[in-house]
Amino acid sequence: ADGRFKLPPTACRMNVIVGLLIIFLAGLVSGLFTTPARFTVGWEWENFWMIYSIFGLFVCPWALALLTTDAVDILPHIAGADLFHVIASGFGWGIGSVTFGLGCAYVGDSLAFAIILGLCATLGTAVPMLILSPADAGKRVGIFTWAGIGVVCIGLYLLAKAGANKEKDQQRAKAQSRSEAEPLIGGGINSEPPKSSDKEPKSFAVGLLICFVSGVFSGLMNVGLTLGGDITDEAAARGASSINKKNLAWALVISSGFIPNGFYSAYLLCKNNTWSNFSKGSLNQRLKNVGLGALMGVLWYSGNFVYGAGASGIGLLGTVVGWPVFMVSMVLSSTIVSVMSGDYNGVSGLTVKYLVAGLLTIFAATIIVAVGSL
Repeated sequence: ADGRFKLPPTACRMNVIVGLLIIFLAGLVSGLFTTPARFTVGWEWENFWMIYSIFGLFVCPWALALLTTDAVDILPHIAGADLFHVIASGFGWGIGSVTFGLGCAYVGDSLAFAIILGLCATLGTAVPMLILSPADAGKRVGIFTWAGIGVVCIGLYLLAKAGANKEKDQQRAKAQSRSEAEPLIGGGINSEPPKSSDKEPKSFAVGLLICFVSGVFSGLMNVGLTLGGDITDEAAARGASSINKKNLAWALVISSGFIPNGFYSAYLLCKNNTWSNFSKGSLNQRLKNVGLGALMGVLWYSGNFVYGAGASGIGLLGTVVGWPVFMVSMVLSSTIVSVMSGDYNGVSGLTVKYLVAGLLTIFAATIIVAVGSL
């Protein structure tokens, strides 16, 4: 066999369809992982991110790997270079995860999402394809995958426009509300217009650079899973099922990403003196907050585990054609939750049009990738 992506007519095509549907569902689950943070009380970002990181990036992946594979026996049979590549990719993805939050703080959520997820979808697809089957890059499956990624980027741009317009609409509404509440004569100290800062352009440029770094590094998760092929094969040879054979590779990639996430959370906890938040409030409230943080981790890892299972069902290029679908469904579910939570209340009709157009566009991208896989 030449290693290229070839599908017999019926059975394997059905495997691809089922696999992509599973991956789409996985993305919907992963896209919900930040929702529990909305319900924490008295915690800052670094508090719930630390708990999420412990459970989602360490406890869950290693618990599942140890329960479903002979991890202790498998690792000594893996070449040191292969282990290094997998761990390094996971560590790089962890850097991308941390800088994602920084990028949002610098340039806003909407633009950050568009840049980071666009790069993540592109590089997380292109690199595995070039590793696994470069001959397919110019064939049907490759052409449709590149086209799907292009459509994803267009959709993310439209969602970024919706997000930017939403912020402007809401700021305009707040300003109008304040002006109506002020006295007719003399607006007080709050009537003074905000002073411009010479540092804003530089901060925005730094933010764009951070978003670029995050987008490049975030795609390394899928690269690490792809480079863990020998680990997956060894697990399968030792009896791991098709659903569980990627679990050890996942554990190595994701737990390597725990290092920068955990370190940065700890840094913020020390810098902002927010360690004490873990001991504030009633016992029930503290347990609820920890439970919500743990639920974030469980939701996130569950989605990634299901993604790995769906990719295994597709075959050789499962991590290639599945990755953009996974990214798209994550954006869909997170955006829907945002709308249902009232984040888009009171916005203009133009903003709604951008939002709907963006969602329909990225959904169309999944259809393009799926058609190219059949």
